[in-house]
Amino acid sequence: MLSLIYFVIFQKLGAYPIRLWDESFFAVHAYEMWHSQSWFVSLYDGVPDFFGSKPFLMNWLQMLFIGGLGYDVVAVRLPSALAAAACVGLVFWLLRKNVSHLAAWIGALVLLCSPGFIGYHTARTGEADTLVALFLLTQFISLYYVFQTKGSAKWIWAFMASLILAFFAKAFAAFFFLPAFLIYGLIFERQTFFSLFTRWQSYAGFLVFAALVGGYFFLREAFQPGYLDYAFGWHGGRFFTPVDSHNHGFDYYFQELVRWQFSWWIALAMLSAALAFMGRNSETPIRLAAVTALGFIFFLSFSQTKTPWYDAPVFPVLAILVAIPLQQFIQYAVEHVNISYARTLMLVALFSLPVWEMFLKGQSNYPGAGARAHEIKELYLHDRLNHPEELEGLIVLAQYDYAGMLFYKYALLEKDVNIFPQKSIELADGARVLVSEEELINKLQTNYHLDTLEQFREAWVFKISDTK
Repeated sequence: MLSLIYFVIFQKLGAYPIRLWDESFFAVHAYEMWHSQSWFVSLYDGVPDFFGSKPFLMNWLQMLFIGGLGYDVVAVRLPSALAAAACVGLVFWLLRKNVSHLAAWIGALVLLCSPGFIGYHTARTGEADTLVALFLLTQFISLYYVFQTKGSAKWIWAFMASLILAFFAKAFAAFFFLPAFLIYGLIFERQTFFSLFTRWQSYAGFLVFAALVGGYFFLREAFQPGYLDYAFGWHGGRFFTPVDSHNHGFDYYFQELVRWQFSWWIALAMLSAALAFMGRNSETPIRLAAVTALGFIFFLSFSQTKTPWYDAPVFPVLAILVAIPLQQFIQYAVEHVNISYARTLMLVALFSLPVWEMFLKGQSNYPGAGARAHEIKELYLHDRLNHPEELEGLIVLAQYDYAGMLFYKYALLEKDVNIFPQKSIELADGARVLVSEEELINKLQTNYHLDTLEQFREAWVFKISDTK
């Protein structure tokens, strides 16, 4: 299992460039917070920054790895990769403890073979989505044991700790499983659910949560005035107002699960969800998994802003949902055939192609042509990190935001090499310029005589010979 986790999640983690938008903002925030010792306020190009600014847990973890490994893409991505590996391990542990060893293997393999969980914005990218998925999974496990133990204090505290950590990973996303948990408790575990309101641990845990979250908002607003308006208006407001082009239909997440995110297993997941409500099913996590997965997707579908990574927390729960009936089917088949190692052979037959597909995705590492055209400058800089002296003095022009180039500016500073990301096309004679956007190239050709030094796919390196 550790070998599979390595080849699917960790192999070539640093072989492709920093990605635009979220990952590059996380990376720049972590670097500037590390060097300025700013523990609560995220900085961008030396200025306190709101955009993409989440609570600090992900940045703190990235700062830890930057301090230990240096500033590179591996340090930025390791917290996400480790969180994904922990999710696989927890799914394995939960199913091994409560169902069977076979179910544990199936659940772990299903999660490892879920493209929506292993890929861009999730396990192999330096963002907060896999980290919050980990803590929502520990919420799920803690609640399952709260009901199994009829309100054990240990598991109440574990649930509250998971809620707190999830908030500091990705703010309001910490609450996205709660509607489904509430429905499950009211319908299937009513006695234990209401008994929780008589336990002092429930109130103490809520007070700790309120104190830590309230303290965070107070300190962040004190250090960075306007943060509360941003957090509740921009981040919280995404549920009610579409952001950018992310305003999709109500069935968007279901379509994404069917189309590519969970396409290998979605039919079995739907069948399993239907079977979960038949019979008792309280001794295994299958019914809680069914209610949680359906409730989460249904709740998320009401959001006006929809992106293909907001549903990252559902994949560990879907893996649990799929694993239990699939192990029952395999066990039934094994009992009716007289073949040595029948279970192993069936696992190999079921998972060879999905595992191979995920392995190949890790080998290719980089997105399609459309994304490459937007991120070609990052790829150019990334490919030359082993020979940084060639980049000394290079000006990198950006038409819009240059967070990705800023990451490479800082990475190269660690190697005593200077590059200069900028949006202005005011350039001195003799300057070397990296540019890819057609509009900027046209402006350069209008204002300067250019010598072409290099073409790298859609990017060009020009030397400014003189002004026209």
